[in-house]
This record gives sequence, structure tokens and C-alpha cells, in this order.
Amino acid sequence: MLLAVNTYKSANINTSLINLCVFIPLLVLPGITGKFLSFIPITIFTTLLGSLLMSLTVNNALFYKLNPKRDYYYSDNDDNDDDDVILNEQEQAILNEERVGKSIKPASDKPAVERFIDKMM
Repeated sequence: MLLAVNTYKSANINTSLINLCVFIPLLVLPGITGKFLSFIPITIFTTLLGSLLMSLTVNNALFYKLNPKRDYYYSDNDDNDDDDVILNEQEQAILNEERVGKSIKPASDKPAVERFIDKMM
């Protein structure tokens, strides 16, 4: 899980900085027009920096708190034939490592929300 946080951290920071750089010219416009339009980049700076702070701290903490590690996984069948077709070798190894020591539950025991999302996919 921590790997995913570190993977997206630089992308979040770079995207926010690029967007901030776009609005710098509006901040330095001279005269009465510059004073009037300066509220736009100030608002955008504040919003983007707040969003960046939330994405790097609070969102991750909420995810870890609200998504506990389960000691089971759902499977349509016990031999997992579909995984061989869809996943490459590295992904299969990661999946098998995640499943070590966990019990198997039938897919019919899934909560209604998860079954609905599976049907949409």
C-alpha cells in the first residue's frame, strides 16, 4: 500500500506545481486590472495547495483507517483459471503472495455493493 502512495506523490506534486505556474502571470499584472484579477490566482493557489496537502496526508490516512486488511478473499472458483488468462507472471506472483494464509469465500457471499461493481466492470 505504501508503494502506491510513493508512486503517485511525485505526480501529484508536479501537476500542482505546473498548474500554479500557469497562473503566475495573472498575479503580476500591473494596474487596476491586475489588482482585480489577482484574486483569481490567489484563490487557485490556495485551492491547489490545500488539495495537494489533502492528497498527500489526510486521504492516505483515511484509506488506511477505513480499509482494514482482510483475512479472506472472494473467488468464483477454487482453481482461479481466469487469473492465468488476465494477469502476467509478475501480477500472478503478487496476487498469490497477497493470498497466502487467507481463507477463500465464494463470490456469492460478497456484499451487494461489490457484486454491483463487479457487474459494471
